[in-house]
Amino acid sequence: MKTTCHCFQNIFVAPEMQYNPRNVGRQNRNFVDIRTAGGTEVTNDLYVRQRKYNVFWFEGKIARVDGVSVQACVARQYPLIAQHAANLRPLEMYPHHDQKFEFWAAPGDSEMEVAYNRPVLQMTKIVIDDDLAESCMEVRTLMIGFQGEMYEGGEEGFHTWRDEDGYAVKPEVKGPDTGEQEISDDLMKKMEGMDAQKLWEEQERRAGRSPTDD
Repeated sequence: MKTTCHCFQNIFVAPEMQYNPRNVGRQNRNFVDIRTAGGTEVTNDLYVRQRKYNVFWFEGKIARVDGVSVQACVARQYPLIAQHAANLRPLEMYPHHDQKFEFWAAPGDSEMEVAYNRPVLQMTKIVIDDDLAESCMEVRTLMIGFQGEMYEGGEEGFHTWRDEDGYAVKPEVKGPDTGEQEISDDLMKKMEGMDAQKLWEEQERRAGRSPTDD
């Protein structure tokens, strides 16, 4: 019996990476298991870049066992991860669902450093060439995991501004009237659920400046 070819962005999608509840649930469980065994060091935060802009949307987290690179981890799960990005950000990403998405990886659990625009934090662009697309198929599904971001209660979604090298575009967020790389307790409470832009604007207001978008 001939198997129906399922494609996404003109890429053949293996059955185990089609975007459906079974596969999404399995890769989420794999993420939890791998993270539990290996800790934050075997995980990365994943962002998808909005086409034609330097806006990077947080999309979820990946995990992989020893011997599997970050690039291979994303490449193997690409159809599932990309479809999740299109569903998560329908206005920004779905119009381009027929083109390959640009993903960037940050260290695991680094959302706070990203929100603070730490100048030392650099994201890494995921480059999937033909060789990697082929070789990654040797990676078994249980060796990698993906935990997709989910929005609740009308969340805007966490996003940040990055340059072509993966560094923050906005100024670093620091405690008001200090040169320390810290943030006040009051501002810390306010930042829950606040994206990087709003956090930066809050700091600018506290410093007596009028925040404006670049």
